[in-house]
Amino acid sequence: MNKQAVSTPFNPIGSEFAASRELRRRDPAYAAAEAELAPMEALARLLIAYRIEQGLTQMALAERVGTSKTAICRLESGQHKPSVETLVKIGRALGQKLVIGFEDASGRRDVATIS
Repeated sequence: MNKQAVSTPFNPIGSEFAASRELRRRDPAYAAAEAELAPMEALARLLIAYRIEQGLTQMALAERVGTSKTAICRLESGQHKPSVETLVKIGRALGQKLVIGFEDASGRRDVATIS
């Protein structure tokens, strides 16, 4: 019996990323989780940018901070909420100061530098 291959459109990944993301964002629970993690993702982007700017690997940064490469990976994933103490250590390792503060409804900001 001679079988011929049948060509069918097949995407091993599934739906396109943009379409899949849009479907997830319509889910209120997903949207809430995404909004909650947004600040951590922004922080992760800053950490990655400063690390790369200084030519450091995740391992080199981990050694400077006194932690593991795995811990740095978790922070850079944007899925982990670091402590203020950890952020201070990372800031010192990168030659930066940690600045944190509050903003009220009128947009007034008060910040403190922790070094």
